[in-house]
Amino acid sequence: MLIARRILALLLAPVLCATFLVALVTGRVDATVLNPDFLLGQADDADVFALAHDEGIPAFVDDYLEEQQEKLPENLRAANLPTDEEARARIAEVLQALLPPEFLREVTSVAVDGVFPYAIGRSNGFEVSVSLHDPLVATFGSEAGRPSRFEEAWLDLGMSERLIRGFTTAALDGEGGAGGADGPPSSIPGEDVSPEEAGLALLLAQDIDGAADWWDEQFFGFIDGLLPFLVGDSEELDLHIDFTEYPLLAYAFAGPLKSDAATLQREGWHFTDEDLHRKLAETEDVTMADIDEQLAIFRPSGLTFTEQDFDRWTKEQRREALADPERVATDDVPPDFGDQRDRIRLVRMAVTRGSALAAVVLVLAVAFLGGRGWLGRLRWGSAALLAAATLALVVTVPVWAATASPRLEDRIHDFQIDADSPFPAPVRERLASAAIDALHDFTAGMQWRAAAWFILGALGLAFSIAWQRDAFRRRVRGFFGREDGPTEPPESGTASPRAHLPSP
Repeated sequence: MLIARRILALLLAPVLCATFLVALVTGRVDATVLNPDFLLGQADDADVFALAHDEGIPAFVDDYLEEQQEKLPENLRAANLPTDEEARARIAEVLQALLPPEFLREVTSVAVDGVFPYAIGRSNGFEVSVSLHDPLVATFGSEAGRPSRFEEAWLDLGMSERLIRGFTTAALDGEGGAGGADGPPSSIPGEDVSPEEAGLALLLAQDIDGAADWWDEQFFGFIDGLLPFLVGDSEELDLHIDFTEYPLLAYAFAGPLKSDAATLQREGWHFTDEDLHRKLAETEDVTMADIDEQLAIFRPSGLTFTEQDFDRWTKEQRREALADPERVATDDVPPDFGDQRDRIRLVRMAVTRGSALAAVVLVLAVAFLGGRGWLGRLRWGSAALLAAATLALVVTVPVWAATASPRLEDRIHDFQIDADSPFPAPVRERLASAAIDALHDFTAGMQWRAAAWFILGALGLAFSIAWQRDAFRRRVRGFFGREDGPTEPPESGTASPRAHLPSP
């Protein structure tokens, strides 16, 4: 019977080794890749948020300005945004003031520390808040009669003149989305053009400075009326652009303002809080219908986002997809988030905790099948643990170093030197360095855990062997103030109990 049990214990040993390795890897994944604290810690160590602020925002501006015809809204594609080096730098400065590193980290932590754990089932709910109030006021607000940072950049770059040239040239060309020209037309249109076209051309040639000053006044009045409403200092919104001084420009701005020239000349352009409420009420997106929710991010208290908001958003996305026959036909419908989250949580729990529990059960099974008495069970269990930890060390040290690690580092290096990447070179270099550090951290964590179990198994095996020596037992029992007792009975079971009795 004992031999059969030990054969079964030996057969379970390879299963234990494989299970132990799976538990080691999945436990490390759960402690790193699926751990928000680890992810945010790695990002902080690599100074990712300052890097995104200092390098990522200028790169975004460069890319946006180069492809403005594709990225601008259709009604604004004639804006004629500047692309020179000074303009890129000034626009990047404004965005950097609006999106400081602290705000970038706050937004990231909302996703990593709040939404992500909930989505994979690590938490049952979350409540996070983020506010753009202070950066918004610092960028667009003016103090003591001084222009805001945005206004200074706007005036220095001559943005009003550029917009007027762009929109007016597009109107003359009959192209609502065409790019504008940097200078006035070389000649005034002939007699075959309308008076409006002739007047616009003449305005570009003779009164562009006055028109730019007019638009500066209108535009900054627009901002002065919008900012208090956004940040919650005013409950009323009343935006107005008056074309009385330059009625011909109504033809140029009709497209960008989504109106018609006659209405703009007669009434100007108006937008109030009532118009905003009406437009939100008309939208089919239920997540956009609440004005308080839309403006909360600009208020001092910030936008509060909970699991109920996230669930509502995912259900709305699924509802919209199911209402689109084309998406249904192509199976482009997001799954039900509740069911998906339950499956992810079940799989994660089964793989991480299940594999760890299975490894513990297998160690105990080998110990009880192979050993007799507590000493024998300790010896078999420790030997099984030692074998599993040894295999894990072999896999995570020489095998990993020779196979997986070089391939992963090559992938990271390819990303670092990829000139077609949307990330600028300094950002790629920092991200690659952070990825290498995270990879080494992940590997070292597995190695240390395997080494710890190896030491524990070796100590258990050594203790079980040493305990059979009388001198070792006496020392241990003397250390605890106990007298020596009977020794552990032999495991073989071959000696007769009468062998220890005196012969007659």
